[in-house]
Amino acid sequence: MAIRPDTLAAIPLCLIVALGTRFEIFLIASIALYFNWQDGAKLIETYVGFTYLTTVFGIGFVVLGLIQFLRYINTLKSWNLEQNEFPAKPLFFTCETSHTRFFPQKNSFKYSYLLTGIPVGWKGNSGGMISADVETDETPWYSKLLSHKPFGAWWTVRGDNYMARGSAMNGLRGKLDQYLESENLDPKDYPYAYLFTAAKFLGYSSNPVSFWNLYSESKELKAMIYEVNNTFDERHNYLLIPEASQPRETKTSKTATQPISTRHQVKFSKELFVSPFNYRNEGYSASANDCLYPEMNGKGPFDTTITLSSAEGQPKVIARIYSTGKAIDPSVLSVWERTRFIYSWWGIGFLTVPRTLWQAYILSRRRKLPFAFAPQPKESNIGRTAQEDEIAYEKLFLGYLRYVISRIPSPIRVKYIAAGIHTVEEIVIYSPAAQELLWNNPEKRDEVAQLEIKVLSPTLYSRLLHYGFCSIGHILLSESQLLNQTIKISDTQILSSVFGSACPPQKATLASTWQLPWYERTTLDLLSALTDSKKPAPYISSIERKECDQESTNKQLHHAHHIKANTEGSAPITLHEYLATTDAALRRTFLINAMKLALAPYVAFEIPLLLDFEIFVLRCVGTWIAVYLLS
Repeated sequence: MAIRPDTLAAIPLCLIVALGTRFEIFLIASIALYFNWQDGAKLIETYVGFTYLTTVFGIGFVVLGLIQFLRYINTLKSWNLEQNEFPAKPLFFTCETSHTRFFPQKNSFKYSYLLTGIPVGWKGNSGGMISADVETDETPWYSKLLSHKPFGAWWTVRGDNYMARGSAMNGLRGKLDQYLESENLDPKDYPYAYLFTAAKFLGYSSNPVSFWNLYSESKELKAMIYEVNNTFDERHNYLLIPEASQPRETKTSKTATQPISTRHQVKFSKELFVSPFNYRNEGYSASANDCLYPEMNGKGPFDTTITLSSAEGQPKVIARIYSTGKAIDPSVLSVWERTRFIYSWWGIGFLTVPRTLWQAYILSRRRKLPFAFAPQPKESNIGRTAQEDEIAYEKLFLGYLRYVISRIPSPIRVKYIAAGIHTVEEIVIYSPAAQELLWNNPEKRDEVAQLEIKVLSPTLYSRLLHYGFCSIGHILLSESQLLNQTIKISDTQILSSVFGSACPPQKATLASTWQLPWYERTTLDLLSALTDSKKPAPYISSIERKECDQESTNKQLHHAHHIKANTEGSAPITLHEYLATTDAALRRTFLINAMKLALAPYVAFEIPLLLDFEIFVLRCVGTWIAVYLLS
């Protein structure tokens, strides 16, 4: 008996309805309505009538529009400054930024830029235009459509998006204090601070650099922090102490004499890879004025120039950001003036990335500058945020690390620092021998070996895909000895000796991949075939790779053989073997994300997000075909 096409089509539709997302169910309904629109139109005309339906929808849209207009007016009329203890106000600085490249090819451009000034520590809403560290309303947008409650401010700044990843008490001020303490500075020496940044507009921003001005008790500029972000979501904070300022000058006009700040000069080395057309071993010099001078009562102009010099000291690129008008206090603007300001400046943030990509295209294609891959971040950098698949790998990696340490016979204390995962703080793990020693003889703390494992980039987690048949010691040492390393090990000798002595499980509890269900074993075999796990993990392309010398290469090979010799005799458990000891939910999450990473190089140019989009398109096409057959 032949099976009809519509019967076959019903099978995937039933699966989607039972297991699919809301969007997929909505997609099925939309496609079905498209194929049967004539029947739907007849049904509406019979029971409702198009005239009545059009009238109801028209009135509804008018009422909804009036409600949103009233919300808009209420938003611009509402503010909560609460800044009596702050000498400066939240301000807008309308600016231009210019870039001039001198060699190896000349190129220059400039475009509009908007800086938002925030007194650090202030929390509130200024004229419905600027807010800082205000709690976000988690109510879904569709639940707010009939509410007259004001919107949030148009430009928002939150401490979670600055300095170290994650949140901190007291928002921006808390983040600043944490950073100063990490630099062995007393936050009390800088009681006042002001942040110049590209604030988020409607939840989006592209923020290449933020400027923190730190002031003394007498409100004099004493230090600056340049918080630089690159397009790879990596970050570095440059703490700068300006050179001694010259005597302050005055600017004479026809009506009054207004004091202005002299320019503050500072030089510092480049620590963060920013552009694929520049090297990381270059240096910066900066010249900036204090636009809040005197005593944080000024209102501009903002003017900062940063010069990038080659390793030989020759100026290479000059970037400048400067005010094109007076600073704007949004709390004193009328509703019409605020509306006009929003209309004039709403799109500036959205254009930053397209403008950057266009200039990169000009440098690469027209100026013929070589384009290089980015190196992994330095230890002093803040790595990018981990992706979903990397987070799944990190959970497995941390569990694997705990498992191996629990089987080390010698006393050791391991501090593990993750990268790109905000919810994971520094984790300290003790071996059983260390726990027993410290419990019975706390004074013998010095006998416990100390090891710090700091992940520099979430790239490490995705690279674990190539280490399925390797021990934890081999993984850590291999990744730490790369020129473009993804992990930092405090003591490779301790790593080689201690992790090489990890005892294998007893035969009764030996974790073997044969204990896995057949479909999971098949997935692991497929992963091994796709990634060729028997071969070493591929090296990471780097703009600095040409600096690799034979000595560093020999060092890497020496340590790799050393760890292999120490671990072969004890037959350490491998990553795939450890996987069999985990729960089914973790294995399922791991295998799904691992397959995405393994397939991405073959069908998505090594971009997992592109693979997600391809899967989405295939599901849409499959749903379309199934509904078509049923129709």
